[in-house]
Amino acid sequence: MSPSDAVAAVGHIGTKAVPYIVRWLQMKPSPCEAAITALARQLPEGAIPQGFLPAPQITLWRYDGAITALRTLGKEAEQALPELTRLLIQPVLLPIDETKAREVNGAAFGLAALGHSGLPALMAGATNHQAYTRR
Repeated sequence: MSPSDAVAAVGHIGTKAVPYIVRWLQMKPSPCEAAITALARQLPEGAIPQGFLPAPQITLWRYDGAITALRTLGKEAEQALPELTRLLIQPVLLPIDETKAREVNGAAFGLAALGHSGLPALMAGATNHQAYTRR
């Protein structure tokens, strides 16, 4: 599926996709994906066949897809506003793992995609001293 096909599909599905899109922003690799990645990291460089996708790459594709979907829907995805706001301003304990950082950044991108309605939440995140967005 090409990127333009994916955008067209999201446009066709519409706001029914919003709960799934928000879940994609929070998705962590499955235990199987994490195990495959850990094993792949132990192999010598070049030993992984071309086209092999370790778990982080698959998870990043989901994340990028979620951001693209929110941009495609724009203001129509306003029902995601409460959850994206929660993800953005949640207090994050140290150390911050890569998944949590991606989740918070995804929430910021998602709120920006909502246009003016996402601006108050972005401002709250920017001024919240406990939120990851300030780090």
